[in-house]
Amino acid sequence: VILDWKTAGRRPRDATVEGRLQTRVYPYLLALAGSVLNGGAPIEPERIEMRYWYVAFPNEPTVIPYDRDRFDADGAYLTGLLTEISGLPPDGFERTEDRDRCRLCTYRSLCGRGDAAGPMDLEADAEQDFSLSIDDGDEAIGLDFGEVGEVSF
Repeated sequence: VILDWKTAGRRPRDATVEGRLQTRVYPYLLALAGSVLNGGAPIEPERIEMRYWYVAFPNEPTVIPYDRDRFDADGAYLTGLLTEISGLPPDGFERTEDRDRCRLCTYRSLCGRGDAAGPMDLEADAEQDFSLSIDDGDEAIGLDFGEVGEVSF
Protein backbone atom coordinates (compact mmCIF):
# COMPACT_ATOMS: atom_id res chain seq x y z
CA VAL A 1 0.00 0.00 0.00
CA ILE A 2 1.34 3.37 -1.04
CA LEU A 3 -0.16 5.88 1.34
CA ASP A 4 -0.28 9.54 0.41
CA TRP A 5 -1.40 11.66 3.34
CA LYS A 6 -3.21 14.77 2.08
CA THR A 7 -3.55 17.82 4.31
CA ALA A 8 -5.66 20.02 2.02
CA GLY A 9 -8.96 21.21 3.41
CA ARG A 10 -10.96 19.80 0.53
CA ARG A 11 -11.25 16.35 -0.96
CA PRO A 12 -10.87 16.18 -4.74
CA ARG A 13 -13.05 13.91 -6.86
CA ASP A 14 -11.73 10.37 -7.26
CA ALA A 15 -11.48 10.87 -11.04
CA THR A 16 -9.22 13.89 -10.50
CA VAL A 17 -6.94 11.92 -8.18
CA GLU A 18 -6.84 8.98 -10.55
CA GLY A 19 -5.69 11.25 -13.35
CA ARG A 20 -2.72 12.66 -11.44
CA LEU A 21 0.76 11.80 -12.62
CA GLN A 22 1.78 10.62 -9.15
CA THR A 23 -1.03 8.05 -9.27
CA ARG A 24 0.75 6.54 -12.26
CA VAL A 25 4.37 7.09 -11.22
CA TYR A 26 4.35 5.81 -7.61
CA PRO A 27 2.80 2.36 -8.23
CA TYR A 28 4.79 1.94 -11.44
CA LEU A 29 8.09 2.61 -9.70
CA LEU A 30 7.18 0.33 -6.79
CA ALA A 31 6.46 -2.52 -9.20
CA LEU A 32 9.57 -1.74 -11.25
CA ALA A 33 12.10 -1.26 -8.45
CA GLY A 34 10.36 -2.28 -5.22
CA SER A 35 12.51 -5.37 -4.83
CA VAL A 36 15.07 -3.10 -3.16
CA LEU A 37 12.56 -2.58 -0.34
CA ASN A 38 11.31 -6.18 -0.36
CA GLY A 39 14.35 -8.32 0.37
CA GLY A 40 15.20 -8.67 -3.31
CA ALA A 41 11.79 -10.09 -4.27
CA PRO A 42 9.81 -8.17 -6.90
CA ILE A 43 6.47 -6.67 -5.93
CA GLU A 44 3.82 -7.80 -8.38
CA PRO A 45 1.53 -5.01 -9.64
CA GLU A 46 -1.57 -6.86 -8.38
CA ARG A 47 -0.25 -6.53 -4.82
CA ILE A 48 0.02 -2.73 -5.09
CA GLU A 49 -2.60 -0.22 -4.03
CA MET A 50 -2.38 3.58 -4.05
CA ARG A 51 -4.32 5.10 -1.17
CA TYR A 52 -4.91 8.82 -0.72
CA TRP A 53 -5.94 9.60 2.85
CA TYR A 54 -7.39 13.02 3.64
CA VAL A 55 -6.92 14.50 7.10
CA ALA A 56 -10.13 16.51 6.76
CA PHE A 57 -12.06 13.43 5.53
CA PRO A 58 -10.53 10.49 7.41
CA ASN A 59 -13.30 8.03 6.50
CA GLU A 60 -13.24 8.85 2.77
CA PRO A 61 -9.91 7.68 1.32
CA THR A 62 -9.43 7.29 -2.40
CA VAL A 63 -8.23 3.74 -3.02
CA ILE A 64 -6.79 2.87 -6.42
CA PRO A 65 -5.87 -0.78 -7.04
CA TYR A 66 -3.04 -1.58 -9.43
CA ASP A 67 -2.55 -4.49 -11.82
CA ARG A 68 -0.42 -5.71 -14.72
CA ASP A 69 -2.52 -3.89 -17.34
CA ARG A 70 -2.12 -0.55 -15.53
CA PHE A 71 1.60 -1.24 -15.07
CA ASP A 72 2.03 -1.87 -18.82
CA ALA A 73 -0.06 1.18 -19.75
CA ASP A 74 1.82 3.40 -17.28
CA GLY A 75 5.17 2.17 -18.58
CA ALA A 76 4.19 3.04 -22.15
CA TYR A 77 2.77 6.41 -21.13
CA LEU A 78 5.77 7.41 -19.00
CA THR A 79 8.26 6.24 -21.63
CA GLY A 80 6.41 8.28 -24.25
CA LEU A 81 6.37 11.31 -21.96
CA LEU A 82 10.10 11.04 -21.29
CA THR A 83 10.82 10.59 -25.00
CA GLU A 84 8.76 13.66 -25.82
CA ILE A 85 10.43 15.80 -23.15
CA SER A 86 13.97 14.69 -23.94
CA GLY A 87 13.38 15.37 -27.65
CA LEU A 88 12.45 19.01 -27.12
CA PRO A 89 15.04 21.72 -27.69
CA PRO A 90 15.61 24.14 -24.79
CA ASP A 91 13.26 26.69 -26.39
CA GLY A 92 10.61 24.04 -27.07
CA PHE A 93 8.98 24.29 -23.67
CA GLU A 94 5.96 26.54 -24.01
CA ARG A 95 4.13 27.84 -20.98
CA THR A 96 0.53 26.81 -20.61
CA GLU A 97 -2.33 29.10 -21.44
CA ASP A 98 -4.26 27.58 -18.52
CA ARG A 99 -3.13 29.90 -15.73
CA ASP A 100 -4.87 27.73 -13.09
CA ARG A 101 -2.17 25.13 -13.67
CA CYS A 102 0.40 27.72 -12.51
CA ARG A 103 -1.19 28.36 -9.10
CA LEU A 104 1.08 26.01 -7.16
CA CYS A 105 4.11 25.92 -9.43
CA THR A 106 7.37 26.57 -7.62
CA TYR A 107 8.87 27.99 -10.81
CA ARG A 108 6.07 30.34 -11.84
CA SER A 109 8.19 33.41 -11.21
CA LEU A 110 10.36 32.31 -14.16
CA CYS A 111 7.35 32.75 -16.44
CA GLY A 112 6.28 36.04 -14.90
CA ARG A 113 3.17 34.52 -13.38
CA GLY A 114 3.80 35.36 -9.76
CA ASP A 115 6.56 35.68 -7.20
CA ALA A 116 5.83 32.52 -5.26
CA ALA A 117 3.72 29.39 -5.40
CA GLY A 118 0.11 29.70 -4.29
CA PRO A 119 -1.21 28.83 -0.82
CA MET A 120 -0.63 25.23 0.23
CA ASP A 121 -4.25 24.69 1.19
CA LEU A 122 -5.37 24.94 -2.43
CA GLU A 123 -4.43 21.30 -2.92
CA ALA A 124 -0.72 20.89 -2.42
CA ASP A 125 0.81 19.03 0.48
CA ALA A 126 3.52 20.44 2.70
CA GLU A 127 6.73 18.44 2.77
CA GLN A 128 6.55 16.07 5.68
CA ASP A 129 8.79 13.59 7.45
CA PHE A 130 9.70 10.85 4.98
CA SER A 131 9.94 8.01 7.47
CA LEU A 132 7.58 5.09 7.73
CA SER A 133 6.87 2.54 10.40
CA ILE A 134 4.91 -0.62 9.67
CA ASP A 135 3.79 -3.17 12.23
CA ASP A 136 3.02 -6.45 10.51
CA GLY A 137 2.04 -8.21 13.72
CA ASP A 138 5.34 -10.04 14.16
CA GLU A 139 7.78 -7.16 14.10
CA ALA A 140 7.90 -3.46 13.41
CA ILE A 141 9.60 -2.36 10.22
CA GLY A 142 11.10 1.12 10.15
CA LEU A 143 12.11 2.94 6.99
CA ASP A 144 13.68 6.34 6.57
CA PHE A 145 13.34 7.07 2.88
CA GLY A 146 16.06 9.71 3.16
CA GLU A 147 18.49 6.85 3.83
CA VAL A 148 17.35 4.61 0.97
CA GLY A 149 20.02 4.46 -1.70
CA GLU A 150 19.53 5.28 -5.33
CA VAL A 151 18.06 2.46 -7.41
CA SER A 152 19.37 1.83 -10.90
CA PHE A 153 17.05 0.47 -13.58
